[in-house]
Amino acid sequence: MFKTLSKLRIHPLQYLLIGLSICLFYLNLLSISEHVSFNKAYVIATMGTVGLVFGYSIAVLRSRPKATIIAGVLTTLDGFLFILLKSETYSLYNRHNRSFCNPGNHHVHHPQVGLV
Repeated sequence: MFKTLSKLRIHPLQYLLIGLSICLFYLNLLSISEHVSFNKAYVIATMGTVGLVFGYSIAVLRSRPKATIIAGVLTTLDGFLFILLKSETYSLYNRHNRSFCNPGNHHVHHPQVGLV
C-alpha cells in the first residue's frame, strides 16, 4: 500500500525479509514458551517481531509515521490472533456452559413447555 501511495520502489527481497521475520515469530514463541507461560511468551515474541519489522520499515520506507502504521497493524493482527488462540482454548468450556444454562433458562421462562 505504501509502495503505491509514496511511489517507493521496494524490492521483492525486502518483502521476503519481512515475511521471514514474521515466520520467526512462531519460532520465538515456541522457544520462549518452553521457559515461561504462554501469555508472557506471546507478548515477548510479539514485541520482538514488531520491533524488528518497525526498525526495518523505518530504514526501507524512510518514514517513521509509515513504519508506525505498519507496526500498529502488525500488533493488531497479533492481538487478534492471540484472542483467537485463547478463545479456542476455552471454547469447549464456553460451549458446555452455554448448553448447560440454556435448558435451565428455557424452563424458568416457560415452565409449562414439555410437561404433560
